[in-house]
Order: sequence, then C-alpha cells, then structure tokens
Amino acid sequence: MKQFYLFVLGGLFVISGITSGVAKASDELYALLHELRSNNLGRWEASRTILHDYADTYNIAVDSLRANTDSTYTYSLARLVLAQALHEQGDYSSSTQLCNGAINYFYDGQDTIHAFTSLVLQSSNFIQLGLSADAVPLIVKSQALASAAADSVLQVRALAMMGALYLSVNKPDASMVYIAEAIEQCRHIRREFHDKLLTDLLCQQCEAYLQLGNAEQGLVSLTEAIEMGDENAAWQVRSKTHRLLGDVYLALHRYPKAEQAYLEALYLSQQEVNLTQRVYILRQLGELRASQSRHKDALVYNTHALHLADSLRLAGLQRSILWQRYQFTREQDPAEALKNLERHIYLGDSLVHSAIQTKLSVLHERYERQLREQQIQVQRLQISRDRYAKLILGASIFLLFILSGLLYWLTRQRKKRLRYMEDINLSKNRFFSIISHDAKNHAIAIQMVLGQLLTYYPSLTSEQIKEFLVQLKSAADMQIEFLLNLLNWARLQLDAIPYRPVPFNVTELVHKNATFFALSLSNKSIGLAIECPEEVELYADRDMVDVILRNLLSNAIKFSHPNSTIDIIVRQEAHSVSLEVRDRGMGMTSEQIAKIGRIEQRILHTGTRGEKGSGLGLILCMSLARTNGATIDVESEGQGKGTRVTVQFAVSRKKIKGEGVRDGKDSGS
Repeated sequence: MKQFYLFVLGGLFVISGITSGVAKASDELYALLHELRSNNLGRWEASRTILHDYADTYNIAVDSLRANTDSTYTYSLARLVLAQALHEQGDYSSSTQLCNGAINYFYDGQDTIHAFTSLVLQSSNFIQLGLSADAVPLIVKSQALASAAADSVLQVRALAMMGALYLSVNKPDASMVYIAEAIEQCRHIRREFHDKLLTDLLCQQCEAYLQLGNAEQGLVSLTEAIEMGDENAAWQVRSKTHRLLGDVYLALHRYPKAEQAYLEALYLSQQEVNLTQRVYILRQLGELRASQSRHKDALVYNTHALHLADSLRLAGLQRSILWQRYQFTREQDPAEALKNLERHIYLGDSLVHSAIQTKLSVLHERYERQLREQQIQVQRLQISRDRYAKLILGASIFLLFILSGLLYWLTRQRKKRLRYMEDINLSKNRFFSIISHDAKNHAIAIQMVLGQLLTYYPSLTSEQIKEFLVQLKSAADMQIEFLLNLLNWARLQLDAIPYRPVPFNVTELVHKNATFFALSLSNKSIGLAIECPEEVELYADRDMVDVILRNLLSNAIKFSHPNSTIDIIVRQEAHSVSLEVRDRGMGMTSEQIAKIGRIEQRILHTGTRGEKGSGLGLILCMSLARTNGATIDVESEGQGKGTRVTVQFAVSRKKIKGEGVRDGKDSGS
C-alpha cells in the first residue's frame, strides 16, 4: 500500500508535464475546428482527420464507404465528433454551434443513431451552459426517436439524460424518478449492453442521493456499480465509481476510506484519454484535506486541479476549484483569497456571456411580447367603464362603412357591366355591318361576272369563257369560305359546336391539308415544305385543329407571292406540341399585329392575286385555339417579309376549355 501511495504522489508531480500535452491536444482540436469552417478543400481534409483520429475515442460509428463518397455526410459526422471532443474539453459554446448543423442533417436524413447522439450531446451542452429549459425539447425529441426505433438502449439513455437535467437544476427528487425508471428498463436489456449503461445509471443515482443528503443509500447504489465495474469496466468507468465512493465517504465523514477511494480513482484516471475525471478527483482530494484541517496539502491538490482544468479549458470546473481555493485561503491569505474570488467571478461572467449570446434574441422577443401584452392590459383597464358604448359605436361605424363600401362596389360593378355590354354591342354591331358588307361584296362579284358573261357570251371565245368561269368559281369559293367561317364562329359563340378531344396523329392531318390545297399551290406556283416527325400525337378536338390548320394554310397561300415557298413545321417537346405555318409573302406591320383578335378592327387587305380576305379566318382560329387550351403567336418583320403563325398546344389529356389566348398574338386576314 505504501508503494501505491508513493506512485500516486509521484503522478501528481508529473501533472504539469501532462497538462502541456493536453494543451497541445486542445490546440489541435481548435486547429481542426478552424479548418472545418474554411474552404472546401481544407474542410474535407479536416473532416477526414477528425473521423480517423477521434471517432473511435467517442464511440461514434462511421460508415467508411459513405464517408469516402458523400462529402455532406463526412462533414456532418466530423462536426458531431468534434462537437463531442469540444464538449469534453468544456467548450460548450463551440460544441453547441457544431451540433446544430449535425442535428438538422441526421434528423432530416432519418439517421436515428447519429440524430439521437446529436440531440443528447446538444442537451448536455445546454445543461452545462445553464440553458436547461432549452434542453428539455431536445431530450423529448430524443425520447421520441428512441420510441420510434423501439431501441431500449436509446430509451434508457434518454431517461438518463432527463435525470441529469434535473440533477443540474438541483431537483434530485424529480431526477430520481427518471433514473429509477431507466435502471428498471436497463436490467431487462441484453447482457452485452447491460454493464456499462447500468453502471452509469447507478452512479447517477448515487449523485442524486448525495444531493438529497442520503449518503447511506447512495453507498448501496454505488457498491453495486463498483461490483459490476471491477469485473470488466473500462478505466474511466472504474475511475468515476471510485471517485463517487470517495464523495460518499466524505459525506459520511469517513476520511481514511474517502482518501483511499480518491487515490485509487486518481491512479485509475491516469489510464484515461479523457482527463476531466482527474480534475474532479484532485478537487475532491483538496476538499478531503481541508476537512482534515490539512490546508497546505489541500492547496497542493487544488493547485494541481486548477492547472489541469485550465489546460483542458474546463471553465465550469475552474470556477468550482477557484471557489474552493477561495474558501481555503480566505483566513490565512486574504489577498490570495480575493484574487481567487475575482477569477471565480470573471469565469462566471464568461460562462454567463456565452449563455446570454445564445438566449439574447429569444429573450428580446419574449420581452417585446410581454411588453405588448402589458400595454394591452393597461388599455383594457383604462377603457373598462365605457368599453360597451365604444364597442357598439365602433360596430355601428364599421357596419356603416361595410354597407357603404358594398353599395359603392355594386354601383361600380353595375356601371362597368353596362359599359362592357355597350362596348360589346357596339363592337358586334360594327362587326355585323362589316360582315354584311363583305357578304354583299361577294354576291356582287358573282353577279358582275355572270352579267359580263351573259352580255358578251355570243362574241366570247372558249378561252375567254373559261377565264370568266375561273373568276366565277374563285368568287364562289371565297363566298363559301366566308360563310363557313361565319357559321362556325357564330356556333362557337353560342357553344353549339361540341368539344370532343381525342388522341390523333398531327402528321396525318398536315399531309391531308397539303393534298387538299395542292391545286391552289400549283395555280400560284408555290412550293410547300413540310418538316414534321412521322408520328406526333396530340390530345385535342381533331376537327377544330383541322379548321385552324386549313385557315392558316389558306391565308399563307392567299398572301404568298408566286414562285415562293410555304413551310409547315411541327415540333414535339416534353410538354407541348407546336404547329408553325411560315410564308414569304406580304407580311404585316406591328400596328396590324396589335389589332389582331379585335372583331371591330379586322385587318382587311387583298392577296397577291387580288384575293379578298374577310378577316374572319383567324378570329375563328382564335376561338378554336382557346377551346383547346392553345395559344396563337404571330410574328412578322414587316410588310413584304412574310409572316410566321405558331399554334402552341399543351400535351395534356384534360380539357382546358376557356383558357385565354395570348393577347395581341392572333391574326385575321
């Protein structure tokens, strides 16, 4: 035993050498943290280093294949591992910042294990920062994850974290409820997961008993934990149990046993990677020596604990050690005591500042909300005597305002409707006047040709008679085309034409119309170029599309110069089918295009061989296109440069009747 104590005391003298190594390790962590927040290349290398060097230390599983291929996964997991490392170092603020991103990634990605680990770690950070209220929803979320996964180990860990939360706020009674439930569940878990988890819970139960002042019952729980830990537990678990045993014996004033337990814990802690436990042990050894009135030895242990806590950047532990040092020196060395007290206060301010930064926005919002509520309450108190009268008055004014507004709106709508109807009637009257004039012109043209034929028939040759007959047929054709278009337009206005969409081949329809107009094309020596895939299926009313194509092709022939070419281009895209008719004839001005679609301002001009246009063709096309949910777009570079008309159909198997045609883009001729 004497050799054992000599070994422990010798270990105390080399702590200063250990602290330099700890500081170096801490500097490496912050260097990795800096790289993790830098550019992509540095972030990737830092992430790989963190996973390789620290993941196993903190028992965080890594999917190696995914880590080599998924940079987001690698970065998020590195954040979690580094957050765990910084938490162990006592830098809870940095750990909190790293945890936020990890929680979002793993929780959204339904990675239960890592999401749970992130939530528990963030909860512990909040507890250490004094933000216990913010830790509660995270613990509740971790409990929900554990329940959804039906993982008993995770459920026990969530209960243990809730117990730790209540321990942190000095509510051991509430903590004991969760710890007892966790211990009960843990005893039913499979053996391979049982020992370490149950040992931790028993240690936590012992701490709750110590807060309750029931050291004897704490000794019972701790004895069971030590018996389990002495068999196959890791060094850090055995170190913790012996340190708590020292706390129990210290509370029972059994100083020799407490000293033995602390020294054994100190010996065991020298095997740990995590040196935080050693700080607790050295601090408690100082407390033990002070209880034995050995103040000099107490200060020695306190000094070692302070140096080690400083190297590990454990600000919370430093505060408790400085407070202990203040207690040790306030009678013998008041100047030293004052210095320690000032450092204690400064560290407290630092911890509070980090917590304040986290909570500042929340508190500000809460303050504004409370201020508004208080102002409303004051106003309510001030108007309590006459609120009913004001309420009735206000309601009356409001109702009057609503009624006035409603009457004004109805009056405006009525006036708008009347103006609209007047405009419609005026437009239609003018349109019908133009239509009747056109119908009369066609009839007069036929009458004139027949009159000339009858007058000069005896003196006419067969060729001259044939020419009169050709003119007569042309006039009759225009009359029939005009009447058919007028009839179809009128039936559309009355919804007398049924809309029957079916799937059909546009290519066949294009070639059918090309054959239909072959003679007209030949008479004017116009070439027809068709650019169309072999099969283009469209879901629309086939007869309506046929009328649209026939009118567009008729207009193109009418206004094309002899020996020119007309192009029909059909394009099929992912969500649409376009039908384009392009001529190289007379073209249109921008003013003419702007008037397209207005029945009272039809564009009337003569074809390249004197063909008369009624202006009704593309007005009909507009209505038919609207019924099929299509748009018509007219483009021309000017008079004499040709016109391009494009009809765009949506690829859909639903009726889209009634949707508007692109304003100002339809044409009539």
